[in-house]
Order: sequence, then structure tokens, then C-alpha cells
Amino acid sequence: MSRKILARRAVCLVLCALMLTGCSRVLPTVKKGSTGKSAIPETQAAAPTETEPAPTVPPDGNPNDVTCKGSYTGSGNDSYVVAVAGEEPLTNAQLQAFYDLEAATWYQSGSQPAPDWEQGLDTQICPLDSRLTWQQYFLGRALASWHSYVALVADSRNAKMPLDPEYKPYDGNYEKYMTDTMPAIAYLYGRDPSYKVNSLHQAFIDGLPQTLPGASQQLLAAAELANYAYSYFTFCRFFSELSEEELARQAGEYSSEEGYTVTFRHILVSDEETANALLEEFATGRKVDEPRFGVLANTNSLDEGTRLDGGLYAGIAPGQLAKELDAWLFDPARTAGDTAVVKTGLGYHAVYFSGREDNSATLAQRAAWLEKDTDLIRALREAMPMEVTYSAITLSEPDTSIGYAQALYPDIAHEQIPDVPLYIQQDYTESRYGAFPLASYGCGITTLAMFASYMADEYLTPPALAKRYGSYCHSSGTDAVLISDAAPELGYYVLTTSYDWRDAEAYMQQGYKAICLQHKGYFTRGGHYLVLRSLNDDGTVSIRDSNLYNYGKLHPHKDDHFTWSKIIPSGVNYWIFQDKITRIPACSRCGDNSAPQGLLQSEYLCPRCLTALSRRGDFLTACPEF
Repeated sequence: MSRKILARRAVCLVLCALMLTGCSRVLPTVKKGSTGKSAIPETQAAAPTETEPAPTVPPDGNPNDVTCKGSYTGSGNDSYVVAVAGEEPLTNAQLQAFYDLEAATWYQSGSQPAPDWEQGLDTQICPLDSRLTWQQYFLGRALASWHSYVALVADSRNAKMPLDPEYKPYDGNYEKYMTDTMPAIAYLYGRDPSYKVNSLHQAFIDGLPQTLPGASQQLLAAAELANYAYSYFTFCRFFSELSEEELARQAGEYSSEEGYTVTFRHILVSDEETANALLEEFATGRKVDEPRFGVLANTNSLDEGTRLDGGLYAGIAPGQLAKELDAWLFDPARTAGDTAVVKTGLGYHAVYFSGREDNSATLAQRAAWLEKDTDLIRALREAMPMEVTYSAITLSEPDTSIGYAQALYPDIAHEQIPDVPLYIQQDYTESRYGAFPLASYGCGITTLAMFASYMADEYLTPPALAKRYGSYCHSSGTDAVLISDAAPELGYYVLTTSYDWRDAEAYMQQGYKAICLQHKGYFTRGGHYLVLRSLNDDGTVSIRDSNLYNYGKLHPHKDDHFTWSKIIPSGVNYWIFQDKITRIPACSRCGDNSAPQGLLQSEYLCPRCLTALSRRGDFLTACPEF
């Protein structure tokens, strides 16, 4: 199938996801006249067919493709195996479920062209390919999707998680100091080097019978397979990057695309004096950069739509904001780092201009991802060929009540790292932290890496952060100011700091997490940092400890139940953090449109949702390609 037709499928499938979450805006749209390599949707309203289609059932055709039978409508043996990929069989009944999912997704999206859903699909020629009826077209997509899913799942069984090249553990140490029954070991970096479905995605899969009440067992099985495939597809994307060559191949295709979007942060306050004072505080602070501005927004802004994310609005198009902000942000002279106080009907905005992105670059990037994803799935299918007995296939009219919009993981508030991972500083014996060995001076940077990986939803390993923050390491260890400095730079915020353990306990009772600095005592002979992950039901504390040797000598590591009596005597600093940011209230997809009324003139999609929709659209475009 041509890439032009391929991208048209991306249009309808991503649009379906938007329609069913109450969102109607995705910017920018596909460029008219393009070759269709982008997965970005161009919304099209469904138009009902008004004329009675003439019967156009073609004769039986090639026995080796979907034209084998002019019509597949009829009854047959549901248990008959009609396709095999590798050693994976597909029965007639299972194929019907995938056929239903494909037709239902098309129907729910309102895509055009579309068949007359009141008529038999085997009587209508598909305008996308005049050789096929709509029945044959959806059959081809169903077979290709199933083939893609089993190929992805098969590949996942041997997939290795990419590990930091400086990660060099000595296995004998694990055997000496740790046991597999220690709860924290389940989160040990590198312990499961191969791919594993994360807990949030697994919970969705386990809950499919409740999510899809009334669905047949065949459809539930089809949805389960699709979700395992999508989880692995997401894993592949998580550890993948676009090369300059991949981007360059697409850049020329969209070089004539005009216009741009802007990204900015703002602090909404009620009076001009406060706005000016905040800008002055920003300009004279120890750090004059965007993360520092985000801290001020997080602390002071009246805009609850993005306050928790440091006042960030990304991918804003011309005319999408209150006119005064729009005029300042889209001034051609605007450059990154510019600040100003702008008055609107909402109050006064202290604004920080982060930058702009040309629509051509955005489109080229998304097209490059679709091409990369499509090539991956093609390669996996080629490595696991499918054989189909088309003559044995029988189909009934599709059930359009459940499509992928309902059956596939929604990717709202998606987290690739849903719990705090465990890094061991002694696993990096050849790494440096400033002028010192990471293995012996690195408890602070390793603790930061554990916490930041969870909060930023990215594997920020100790060596990676040691390179970035090496100036914070001194002969006595990590400078405590790093814990606060790094937070906004890595995408999260400090809620409060305290020297009193009772404050930490009170906030942790509300579900917050903390980092604690220990002086000489139970945990260390010098100084040591710990992640206070959560409170257990009995009031004890679950801890992430970077020191391998503590797992051999501290008895509470056996069940991860540390009493406060172990923490209090040497605990000198407590940093309590705001919750991990997974939803943006201003977003019309993952939030509740809670930006101040009048700030946004159209619906807003946060960067997380735009990324998720693009990834989801690529999956639903590349898998059914045939």
C-alpha cells in the first residue's frame, strides 16, 4: 500500500482517539498535497451516504490474497485455522474479532471515504483500492494487524533493555548482600535486562473484561494481544531516537510549510506590582534560566491549568491565546529568554518566552517517526512470515460497537517508570563524580538518579547525572543544594523542606515522597542520602538505599519496613516533593480544561498527550498496512 494511503489511515485512527476523549484539536494538520508520510491527523467530518449502492461483488480472484473470494460472507468452522505466523495460529473466530475491531475503528472515527454501513460490505467497492470491496479491505487490515501484533510480541520475548554502558555490576556482590525476597530488589536497575510490561499497562490488560463489558472471549483475546503488542511498541519508542539522516529524509517534504508554534511559561497574578516584583526576583536570582522561572510559576501563579508544571504552555498556535499575549508571543522580534509583564482581562502575566518551532520541523519529525515505526513492524513481520488459507475464511457483518479507541491502552497519564527504581552506586566502579569515584562518593547523585528517573519518567542513571552535576561533588560528598537545584531542571518541584521528621511523616501520610540526608548513625559512618518512597500500612517507611552493603547488614531491608526510630536520630534534612506530573489540568485530553476562562481561545493539548497521540497513531497506522 502506498505511503499516501498509509498516512490517510493515520488521520482517521488518531481522530478516533480524539473524538472519544472529547478533543477536537490537533495542530498542525497534514500539509495538503503532501505524500502523506505524517501521522498527524487532518480532521474530516463524516458524511452519510445518500445513494443506494449498486451491487458490485467482484468474482473470485487470486487465491493467495484478499481477492480470493468475491464475498467472504457466510458461516463456517469457527475453530478452523485460517492463518499461521511462525507457530502462532489464527482461527476463523479470532479473525472475526480483529475484523470487527478494524471496521469499528473506521466507523467510530467518521473517516472518509466510508462504506454505507447499512449495506453489505461485500457489495461495495473500496475507493482506496478499486480492486477490493470494503469487506476485502478490512479483512486485509485485520490479517495485517494480527500479523504485526504476534510479530511484536514474539520479538519482545528476546528484547533487551538498553543499559548504561558504565553499568558494570559485580554479580557476586548481589549474591552476598541481597536476596530475591527483598521488596526493593524487584526495582533493581538491570535485574530484568529484558523487556517487561510495566505495571500500569498490565493493570489495563487485566481489567479488559471490566473495560469492555459484554465483549466476546474472542474480542477480549484480540484486545489483549493488541495491548501486549502496543506495550512493547511503546517500549521500543521509549528507547529510540531519530537520527539526523531520518529527519533529513523528511525535511524537504515539508520545507514549504509556513507558520510556527510557540512555547512559553507565565505567572498569572492579580496586580501589576506583583508581576513586576516576580520578574525582578527572577532577574536577580542565583539562577536566571527557564527552570528557575518555572519554580516561581509553580509557587505563585493563579493559573491552575499549568501551575503545577511551572506555568508551561507548549505548541501554541497563532490566535489560540488572549489577544494581548498572542501579540507579544508572536512578535517576529521575540527571542528565547525574553520576559515581560502583559496585561489581559484575566490580570497580569509575567511571561517567559521559551522559543518557537516551525510547523515544517514538527511535521517532518512526526513523519520520520511514522517511517521508522513502519520499517520496524515490516522487518518484524518479514522475520515471521504469515501463511493464509483465504479460501477457508468466512465473515459475518462487523460489530462496530468496540474499536481500538475502547480496546487499546488510552495512553493518558502514561508512565514508563511507575515506581522509583533502585540504583546501586557500587555498580559504577569505573565512573567519576566530579573528581571522585562515583562508587564511594556517589550516594547523593545515585539517590537523585533514582528519584529523578521516577519523577521525569526517564532512566536518568547515576553516571549521566554525575556528568551533569559533577560540580556539586566535594570531598565531603554531594552538596545538599543539588537536591533542590536539580528538581525543576529535571521536570518536578519541591513542595517543602524541613529539618523535622514529623513534617516528612505528615506529608508522606498524604502520599508525597521525600529525600532524606542522614549523618553518621544507623545508615552510614559519614553522610548518606535516602529516598523515602512511601509509608507502609503499619506506619513504617519503604526506602530506596543506594549502598549495596546496607542490604547485607540492615535487617529492615528484608521486608522494606524501616521504623522512624531508625531514621530520626541521624536524619538532618528532609526534602518533600510535589506529586509526579502525569496530567496537565489545562489539557482537554488528560485534564479538565481548567485554564482560566478567556486565556485559551481553543482547546489545548499538552506535550504529553501530543506525544501519546502521535505514537498511538503510528501504531494504528503501521500495524494494519498490507
